[in-house]
Formats: sequence, C-alpha cells, structure tokens
Amino acid sequence: TRLTALPLEARRFLETLAICGRPMEPDLICAACGVTGGRQSLLAKLRSSHFVRSSGSSERIEAYHDRIREVVAEQVVPDNRRRIHRLMVQALVERRSDDCEALFEHYQGAGDPENASVQAGLAAAKSATALAFDRAVFFYREALSLAPDSSAAHAWTEGLANALANAGRPAEAANEYLHATVGASHPRRVELQRRGAEQFLIGGHIDRGLDLIRTMLADMGEGVPRSPRAALLSLLW
Repeated sequence: TRLTALPLEARRFLETLAICGRPMEPDLICAACGVTGGRQSLLAKLRSSHFVRSSGSSERIEAYHDRIREVVAEQVVPDNRRRIHRLMVQALVERRSDDCEALFEHYQGAGDPENASVQAGLAAAKSATALAFDRAVFFYREALSLAPDSSAAHAWTEGLANALANAGRPAEAANEYLHATVGASHPRRVELQRRGAEQFLIGGHIDRGLDLIRTMLADMGEGVPRSPRAALLSLLW
C-alpha cells in the first residue's frame, strides 16, 4: 500500500535500487532513472518512510530490508527490468566505472552476453588477484558459459584451472587444465598436462595422475621406467 502511494520518481528510484540488489551511490541511481531535481528531498522521503537506509556510510544506500527489495523487484515486469539494467550500464559507462562485477550483472540483465562475458573475465582476474579464488571460479565459469567461443575462452579456462587449484579443489582443477590443452601449442600443452597431473596426485587420484604423466612423457619421446631397478640403470646411464 505504501509503495503504490509513492510519487512516480520515488517509485522509479526504488525500483532501480531494488534491481541493482546491492548498496549503490544515490547519484548513480538518480542518473539511471532520470531523476534530475529534488534529489535530496526524494531521498529524505524514502529514508523517513523506511524504504531505504545508508549502507556502511552515507555515500551508499540500500533497501531498508531484504523483504522490501524482494517485493519491489518482483513487481518490475521483465521489459522494465531489462530497461533498468541498460540504463545502469549507460550510467556506469558514462562515469567510466571500473566496477566489473556491477557491469557484468547489468550487461547480463540487459541481454548482452558478449559484454557480460568480458566483464565476468575481468571480475574473475580481479578476484584472483585479491585471493578470492572461489569468487574467481564463479566469474570464470560465467564468462565461459556466456561466450564459449570467445577468443579469450582459452585464457579463461586456464584461469579457471588456476583458481580451482588455489581454492583447494585439485580434481576439478586437473580437469580444467586438460580442457585448456585443446588448441594449445606443444610446449604449452606439456606444461598444462604437467599441472593437471600434479593436481590429480595432490587430490589423491594417483592412477589418473600417473597415466597422464605417462601420456605426457610419451608425447615427448620419453619412457617411464617400469621398476626401481630400471630407473636406477637409466639414471646411471
């Protein structure tokens, strides 16, 4: 009932904030939903009505409660939802924002998988640098899902394997290293196979690790000694 009583501008502001789903700068929301004048009074009204509140600092706001955000977001029809995402992308790009996670979400919501995949790749690399490896795994997988044929797909696959290894998920990492060997040059393929074998062994998949090592050495024209004695003779030779 209180939502339906809001003025049009206040309703648009609240809908945009709800679709964003995260703490945002009020000026950015205003730019996206076309609020030009009376920003402070609009914000004061929404605060006093317990629709929004500050989040961490006065520079960012969020919905007063998750339930409010959910109810508002549910009432936005799909076409308007996509329009809000497009306007948020435009506002972020105009401000030259480097918030690749927000750009990913809004490009995806606007129905632009190509740009969403690029931002997902950037968000993954940024997360890996910050040692947030599970977060990096999520974004690398999103990037690959959105644009599996992208020219960056091979780098994303290798990045995914590295993130999985660093997150302590060796079996998954090994499989991704093997996926990354497809189309790689011979020296690079050998290195990726080596990393894959290492991850299989770390994860306790001894047979798979050793089989991969044998395959890798065979490709290099090398054999694996079949016994400790044969290994010693090979070493002495």
